This record gives sequence, C-alpha cells and structure tokens, in this order.
Amino acid sequence: MLPALFLAVIGLVLACTDWTGRSDSVSRLEMRPPAPMPALPHSLSALAAYPEKFGAFFADHFGLRRQMIALRSRIALKLLRKSTSPVVVVGSGGWLFYSGDRSIENYLRQAPFSTAELDEWATRLHEREAWFAARGIAYLFVVAPDKQTVYPEYMPRSLEPGPGAARLDQLVARLAGGRAENIASGADAISAGGDALLDLRATLVNAKRDGQLYFMRDSHWNDRGAYRAYRAIVRRLSLPALPRDARTLGRYTLSPDLARLSGANETDTDTTLITRCAVPAPAALEAGVFDRGHPGRYPTGAYDIPPTVCPRGRARLVMFHDSFADALAPYLSETFARAVYVRRQPTFAQTQQMVAAEHPTVVIEERVERQLIEPLLP
Repeated sequence: MLPALFLAVIGLVLACTDWTGRSDSVSRLEMRPPAPMPALPHSLSALAAYPEKFGAFFADHFGLRRQMIALRSRIALKLLRKSTSPVVVVGSGGWLFYSGDRSIENYLRQAPFSTAELDEWATRLHEREAWFAARGIAYLFVVAPDKQTVYPEYMPRSLEPGPGAARLDQLVARLAGGRAENIASGADAISAGGDALLDLRATLVNAKRDGQLYFMRDSHWNDRGAYRAYRAIVRRLSLPALPRDARTLGRYTLSPDLARLSGANETDTDTTLITRCAVPAPAALEAGVFDRGHPGRYPTGAYDIPPTVCPRGRARLVMFHDSFADALAPYLSETFARAVYVRRQPTFAQTQQMVAAEHPTVVIEERVERQLIEPLLP
C-alpha cells in the first residue's frame, strides 16, 4: 500500500512539473529569477555539470512546489513563529517585519553613519535645496519610516534597540546643527532637520491611536498611513489637504510582500482613494534614459505610476520615489495640476534634466528609511 501511494505521489509531482520553465511563481514569490532548463550536454565537462544544473531547474519547477512551500510557510509562521525567508522577522501578534538593507541593524542602533557620510548627505541636500530655491521651486526630501520604527511594540523582545541614534536621527541632528537623539516618539517632527528634510516618524507614531497605519504582513504603510503622510507633505507645502472618508474610498486586494517572501500565498484588503479629477497624461521626458548607466538596476518602468493632470490643482509636481509612493499617489494626483512620478533614485543632474522637461513648482524625493544606507547621488 505504501509503495503504491509513494509512486502515485511521485507520478503526480512529475505530471504537474513545469518542464517548459515558463512559470513565474519563483519570480513572484521569491523575487529572483528561476533556474533555466539546462541544455543537453555535448562534452564531458558539460556532462559533469549537468546533474547540478538540472537539479536546480527541477527544484524551482517541480509539481505542486508552490502549494508545498505555502503549507510549509504557514506551519512555520503560525505554529513555530518563524519565517522561511532570511529577510523576514516574525514579531508578536502575527506582525512581520523586513530585515533587508541592514534595517534591523539600524533599528538596533548598530549601523550609524560616519561623520564623513553625514557631511556628504548634508552637502548634497543643501546643494539641492539652494538650487531649487534659486528657481522658485519647493523641494522636499521625504523619509517614509520603516515599519519597526512606528510599531516597535510588535518586534521580538530579543531585538531591543541599544543606546545611540538611528541613521535618521543622526541626519536630522546634522542638518539642524544639534546632537543626534531618538525623536521618533516626540512631538510632530515634520519641521525638524532643515527645511528640505521631511521626517514623518513622529507624525505617524502620534497617529497610531486613530487606527492601524501599516500592514501586518507587508512592509508598507496602508492607505490610512499614506494619508497621514500626504497631509504632512501638503501641510509643509502650504497646500490644502483632501479629506478622507468612506465616500471617497474604494477597496482592493493585495498580496502582502512579507507573507509572499515567506512563501505564504495570502491576500489582504485595503482602501484607496477613488480619483475623480486626475486623469493619465504623457510625460515630457522618457525617464528610462536615466538607466543607461545602470542596466538591470531598476526592474520596473520609470513611470509605473502614470503621470496625471487635474485642472483644479494649484501646483505642478515631479516626484522621485520608491514603492511607498504607490499609496500616496492617488492623493497627490488629486491635489496637483500635474503630477509626474519617477521610480528612481536620481543623480542631481537627472533631477535637473527632469525639471527642465516638466517645469514643476514642487520636487519631492521620497525614500524609505532603510534606504538611507544608500547615499544621495551627486
């Protein structure tokens, strides 16, 4: 009986195997390219390497792989409170946190800026601020807080921050000419750290009492958190903020990135603003030219959030951003007469090139806190 059952299972796995190698489940769930089917060997050296290459292909494409990984991941997350991914930390109450880009080291105060790095950041931010001010353009460098910065109470007790300051604390203090200290839970900090830097940590920490601001199983803020960030941005720019109520919101389904990285095939739902004024519009410059010196660096299109126009808007926006702008964009598009979103970390020359093409009145560079580990490009 058992041998027959074993053979039946093996046969089912082989029958369901994707021998073409076309499945994108590895790319979607693990964010890496799957191993290709190796060519048949035509030499002794190729024959010696063939078993390893074929094994890698089969490991990525065998039948029922996604279902088996999802089952294993659910067991690990629910029962063992562990993640199968090295970049996912399992917190309390089902909360998951991203540990890549040295973000946990930053949370633990173990990855501070050097004095030279702080000087470089301050010089480049002041350079941008002065250049835009001379042309009558408002400039903001907006930092979206890491999830563990806003919700440290759900982090594992074994990960307790030590003495010292996070990188963003250091940068705020350097721009303000003071001593670095933890300001994330203090008063509204949107004016801290110089005119160009918009530090959203205290804004979001203070707003937690009004509702959840980040997804439990995703690394990003949710619609409520994005709206709080949006209000802080337009407040700094002296622009009116749109209201947020049930009549202006629609619902959508998403695949949480941290659950997906852990192999769990799960979904969440959230709200998003239903835009009524903003409509898609072409960009004046093909921002893909920015990638010529960095082939393969950016897997998504530069305009994965389409440029928009809204006749009732009062200003023109160019925004360089990462994935945290996805939830911000509906609110910004309904606020600005023209909004152009470029998913890139630009050099200063590329920023100037975009300004010359789009003639904005506002330029925003948005970056998640953990990405401060990457310097502002000259």
